[in-house]
Parts: sequence; structure tokens; C-alpha cells
Amino acid sequence: MLGVAFLVAQVVLLFLAKPKTELKGIWLPLLLSFPFFFYPISLFYSADFNEGYLYVERTLLLMILPWLLYFNKSTLTQGSVQKTMPFFSLVMALLSLYGIGSMFYQSTFTKAIASQDAYYVIRTHLENTTGLHPTYFSLLSALGFLSLVFELKKENLPFWKRVNRIVLLVILLAGLILASSKMILSALFIALMIILLQGLRPKAILVRLVVFLSIALFLILAIRPLNERVSSFMLAITETGVEQQNPDSLRKGIYKSSLEIIGENPFFGTGIGDAQKELNKKYKDNGYPLALKRNFNTHNQYLQLWLSVGIIPFLVFIVSLLIQFFIAYFNRNTLHLAFVVLFSMSFLTENILARQDGIFAYAFFSSFFLYSTWSLNKGRIFINGRYLSQNTTGVQRFATELARALIVLNPNTVVLSMERKESRAIRSLSIFSIPINGQIWEQMVLPAYLRLLGSPLLLNLGNSAPIFYRNSIICLHDLAFKIHPSWFSDRFQKWYHFMIPRIIKSSKHILTVSAFSKSEIGNHYNVPDHKISILYNGIPEYAQLSSTSAPLVDGNYALCVGTLSERKNQIKLIQAYLEIEDPPFKLVLAGSMNQQIFKDQAKILDQLKPSPNCILFEQ
Repeated sequence: MLGVAFLVAQVVLLFLAKPKTELKGIWLPLLLSFPFFFYPISLFYSADFNEGYLYVERTLLLMILPWLLYFNKSTLTQGSVQKTMPFFSLVMALLSLYGIGSMFYQSTFTKAIASQDAYYVIRTHLENTTGLHPTYFSLLSALGFLSLVFELKKENLPFWKRVNRIVLLVILLAGLILASSKMILSALFIALMIILLQGLRPKAILVRLVVFLSIALFLILAIRPLNERVSSFMLAITETGVEQQNPDSLRKGIYKSSLEIIGENPFFGTGIGDAQKELNKKYKDNGYPLALKRNFNTHNQYLQLWLSVGIIPFLVFIVSLLIQFFIAYFNRNTLHLAFVVLFSMSFLTENILARQDGIFAYAFFSSFFLYSTWSLNKGRIFINGRYLSQNTTGVQRFATELARALIVLNPNTVVLSMERKESRAIRSLSIFSIPINGQIWEQMVLPAYLRLLGSPLLLNLGNSAPIFYRNSIICLHDLAFKIHPSWFSDRFQKWYHFMIPRIIKSSKHILTVSAFSKSEIGNHYNVPDHKISILYNGIPEYAQLSSTSAPLVDGNYALCVGTLSERKNQIKLIQAYLEIEDPPFKLVLAGSMNQQIFKDQAKILDQLKPSPNCILFEQ
């Protein structure tokens, strides 16, 4: 009922508040909800339709909530996180405090000490008191715990808030220890390290790991419920058979039965209506009466998906978790990353999405963290830094100078490059440092990375851009490849003839460096005038610098600066100079050569050889 009420509230927000929503990133809610749409589809081949329908009804939030939050994503910001998560942590701390207080009131701890299974007595009381299965209680408490630790890392947190958060942490830790969910405690430890170790040096990381592991070992040895849980787990691992009175050992039988069913129905599964019935048959055949009596599910979310609806939803679900991990990682959001680790590991030992507690928690928080993480990139400009890996010619100089100026104007500007390069004014972020072809990096790696950031604005200053990335601005210096194709290599021509019209069509706006180039772009590609702006070449930064070093060339000379190619007409220049008898000055050419792009460059070099007064400075 609360889940439905939340959905209604989101619909009201969507139609009344009318938040501004762009359709970029629509692939994400599709990916999140896609695996669970197979539940209603599987009803068509489920023998027990009614059982399947009840399961579908329970999991509707997984199909609907990612979409509603997507359309309301403009309201989900880091400010939302800062308000929501402390309140959530407070609620879980109060629930833990209530459960612990009731245990003291009803002498549960005294009963646990007298019992052989202390953790079972405590967990049972905790479930009866809080209304949450210990697994879900642990999962939600762990998320609250991580949120408080994340907040405590802030240096500007007021003293009274810091004390308050520490008190809540102690309460939540006590509740987590009492619930004694092994996998969630293990996941919590790893997620906690992600938050606490961010930005530390290797030596500091090692010291903290040793300290935290020592504390964890002490708690396991000192606290009886934890000790019993670890002992039962170790016994389950070492024994060859299945001890049904040991929950960890019985899981081996459950996983064996699940895998046998998957082997029989690998592609489409049993159908959601028949999954439990088929499991119970396997329990009976394999001799697991306790699992049959208690109607145990797969106790593994990954196996549950594959068993009930087949391999495609199973694989897509894993991809969706990996995408969440990468979005959190590339955006450097450690709380989001901790959430993904916590749930992904919990899915290994529990069918978390079988109950409303887990369904709503995952459906809400996965979308909530994803869209609020994307909000980190609002107002940021990303520059295609492929030019940093190329020889510096006029285009690369133009891009470098403009990037410097933009970073001064907007410190949130980031240059994305193949290799990390730092200079006085350029900060580049390497997103794939393994040697790779520049076109592959630009057309595949760069747009994939940007989509993980929420598809922010990309500025392309070097005549090329990702073809399948729409939120971009491109800069075309000229159409020489089209007007004078003989100046360029066949490979270069073919690629530019394929790429340029497509990036012109997909880009939001086009920049060029002259009115002449603007008219050519508009005429040849039928681009409206308002879509093209002229951005003239400026004075480079080095023109403002002075040098006291000795000159590289003695005497008088004429200087020609530019890429050495047929289109720059240096051959005619050299021929004219060589016709001068006993010239009173030298001819100096400075520029780079790129035989993959330009043709007939060997002619220029051949013309230079006869005269000692022709000097080439190749960059």
C-alpha cells in the first residue's frame, strides 16, 4: 500500500510540478526494468497462473518505479540525497533502538545466553519486534550505516551533527550485530572500505585495513551470535554432505537443486508461476525435507531470475548492476558505489526481490542514487580531447587555446583524453589509457563514458566527433576534404565523407572559423544559418611570451608556418625560392607532416634537399 501511495505521489509530482525532463538517458530505466518484464511474459507458459500473478503483482514496483523516477529525475539531486539519507538512517536507528529495548524488557538476552542457539533466539525476537526479516533489517540498517559514515567524512559537518551521527552509528551497529546476517555484514565491510579509503595513499589504506580487520575479528570472537554464525558457515564449507539443521549447509542443497532446474530449462526458465513448485519437486527428489517443508526459495537473486524466466533476464540483470557500478565509479560517488556493492553481494545469498521490503528498497534506491549521481554533472562541460594525442597543427592549437580559455571561465570544464596530460592550464581526464586507435576511442569509448555520466554536453573542437552522441557541439574548420579531395589520402576522404554529414545532423550546434566556411557548410549540407556560429581564430597564448634564448637560425630568413602538405602550397614556395640566385635570406619552414592524411609530401622534402639555405623544423 505504501509502495502504491509512493507511485501515486510521483505521478502527481509529474503532472502538477511538471519538472523539466529531457529524454536523454532513457536507456537506463529500460535497462533497470527490463529483466522484470519477463515475469508477466512468463505467465503465458506457467501452469500455475494464479501463483505467478501474485508474484508479478508483488514485483510491479520494479517495472514502474524506475520510469516514474526517470521522468521526475530533475527533482533528484545531491540535495535530495543530503535530506533523504540522514532521515532514513534516523528511522532505521529508531527501529533498531526499539528492537534492542524490547529485548532488554523481555529478557531476551538472558534467554539467548541459556540457549544453545543464541543467534536464533535473538534473530527471531528481532523479526517479531521490528516486522522485518533479519536479512532485510540488516540490509536497510547497513544502508543507513553507510549513509552516516559518508556524511561524517565531510569536513564542514557541525559538531552537534557529528555527535548525533556517531550515536546513530553505534545504535545501527548494535542492531546489525544482533541480526547477524553474514553476507550483509561482509558486504557492509567492503562497502565501508570504499567510503573510508577514498583518496588515501596505499600506506594509509593498508594501516586502516589492518585496523578494521582486527576489529572485525575481535567482534566475531567476542560476540556469541556472530561466533555461532561464523562457526556454522565454516562447518558448512568443510563438510561434504548437506546438514539440513545447518542453514549454511542447507543452502548447498538449495543451490544444487536450483542449478539442476536451470540445466533443464536454461533459456526460458520454468515460468514464474511454477518456479517454487519445481524447486519443491527437486527438494523431494534430492532428499531435503526441511527445505520442502519450509518452501524455501533459491536464496539467491541471480539464480531466481534464471530459474524462473530464463537466461536473458539473468544476463540483463547482471549488466544493470555493472552499469550502476560504473556510473557510481566514474562519477566518484562513493555512497552510490557502496549501495551497489551492498545489494549485489546480498543477492548472492538471498532472494532479496521476493518480498516487498527488498523490492521497494531496491526499486527506489537504485533509481534514486542513479539519477542523483547524474545530477553531479549539471553545468559541466566536457571537451573531446582526442586532439591531445595528435601532432600539434593549427586545429590542435585552436582546440588547446580554446580549452584553456573555457577552463578559466568555467572551472567545471573537463578535457577527456586517451592519456592523462597535465599542463599549466589544461586538466585532462584519461578514460582509457590502454593503447587504442583514436577513432575507436572517439566513436566507442568516449560516448559510452559520457552516457554513464548522464549524457552531458560534449564540445568537439577538432573537426571530428562521436557519430552516435547527440548532446554535442562540433567545430568544423573547413570542407577542404570535400572541395579538394586530391589533397588528402583515400582513407581520410572516405572516413570524413561518412562522418561529417552524420555529426552535422546529430549535433546541437556547429562552430566554424570564418564566414566563408559557414557558407560552405550551409550550402553543401543544407544546414540552416541559425545552427552555425562563427568562432574566429584568436591570438595564441605563446604570442604573449618572450624568450631570451639564442636564435635557431642565423642571419635573415623568411618564415613559413603551417602543416607541410599540398594544400598549403609549400612546393610552389620552395620552387620560387630556389629560382633566386644567391638569395640574401634563408627560407625556414616550420610545421608537422602527416602522411596518413595528406598526399605527395615526399615532393616537398625532395625540393628541400638541393639547397642548404632551405631549413625545415618539423614538429
